[in-house]
Amino acid sequence: MNRLFSARKAVAFAGVSGAIVLALLATTVVVMGAKSPAATRWNHSSTEGVRTAARAEAAIPQNLIWQEIQVVEKYGNKVGVVDNQPGGDSVGDYVVFRDKLFDPNNLSKQVGTIDVQCLRGFSDMCRGVVRLNNKGQITFDGMTELDVDPDRYNIVGGGGSFADVGGVMRIDFVADDRALLTLTLTH
Repeated sequence: MNRLFSARKAVAFAGVSGAIVLALLATTVVVMGAKSPAATRWNHSSTEGVRTAARAEAAIPQNLIWQEIQVVEKYGNKVGVVDNQPGGDSVGDYVVFRDKLFDPNNLSKQVGTIDVQCLRGFSDMCRGVVRLNNKGQITFDGMTELDVDPDRYNIVGGGGSFADVGGVMRIDFVADDRALLTLTLTH
């Protein structure tokens, strides 16, 4: 009798476990390995059909700008995508990625990395960290309209040489395999 009861428990456990695994597979797809375009990262589709921001930029007064840094983000292969139901690009999808940053005047000179997490909503909410070699890190956070370029995110802090910074990070999509990031820092 105990063997029969144990066998039933094992079958029930296997059935429930299998259902959980199938449910997870139905809601999650992780993509690793292949280089991916800006669409995967910043939900940028292409230059065709994308509106240029018509809103007035909130300019930082020149006397408050401490430093402006430009780097080129080259799209690499470190990207993960959680594709929630319904399948395809939809509200609730999540993207995590890390790319290398390069000197815009010398695209073979790596100057840092960028780590980002984006949640797809009716606008994209992204936060992340720009790490610049031997200088420190800059943290950004914010929401950007879908299909409107360039993207802008608030700089909300930093560490190392960038302790207590604020400002704006602007992302211009200059090619299919890279973006130009301009970090305007206040102190």
